[in-house]
Amino acid sequence: MERQVETMAEHGAGAVTAGESAAETELIAERQAMFGGFTTFTTYAVAAVAAVLILLAIFLL
Repeated sequence: MERQVETMAEHGAGAVTAGESAAETELIAERQAMFGGFTTFTTYAVAAVAAVLILLAIFLL
């Protein structure tokens, strides 16, 4: 059996390789959506913490 190696870009583009089932494709899409939501959340969380620290520095120093 030949092993297929593919990049995340190919998965992100929705490329389906031979032997990849619809369930696998759906699982990949679900994981990408979860990862996208997680990175968005952490980006906003880091920005919020930075803003709070800046405001504390301005008002307390």
